[in-house]
Amino acid sequence: IYFDIEGDPLLDVQYLFGFWIVGDGKPRYEYFLAEKPEFEGRMWNQFLDWTATLKPGTFKVYHYADYERAQTLRLAREHGSTPSFEYFASQYVDLLKIVRESVIFPLYFYSIKDIAKSTFLGFKWRSEKASGAQSIFWYEAWLETKDRGILQDIIDYNEDDVLATERLDQWLRSNGK
Repeated sequence: IYFDIEGDPLLDVQYLFGFWIVGDGKPRYEYFLAEKPEFEGRMWNQFLDWTATLKPGTFKVYHYADYERAQTLRLAREHGSTPSFEYFASQYVDLLKIVRESVIFPLYFYSIKDIAKSTFLGFKWRSEKASGAQSIFWYEAWLETKDRGILQDIIDYNEDDVLATERLDQWLRSNGK
């Protein structure tokens, strides 16, 4: 499972949990979305219900950097936890840690965007504007306009993030990391 969260620190909300799921049939993208900041708790509960459907021992959860771990643990403290979430969280694998310990890329920054867009991975986001800051801008524009096209831009961006995370994981594996 490749995992990425979109959040808005100005509004203090996590508004999208996205997952690229491989290895149990056809790869697929799944997500949980808080269309309004006050729906964050509802999204969290949907996520908890989903973790209860996962069979322990059959997955690892790959993410890039500490944001997903830190935010889910914070949300568990705020909104409650379950044994299935505790297991899910115990399966986190931070690919940034692996990169820092085993690879030197000729890049100034080691963001997932910089690494994935490099000639080593060659990944492209659907939107040229794609970035965490752009996602926040889109979310705030969505809240103001209710334009579902903007919401789709956020979802597409998140899907690209989890696909880039998978691409990095595959590259690391193919290079013995």
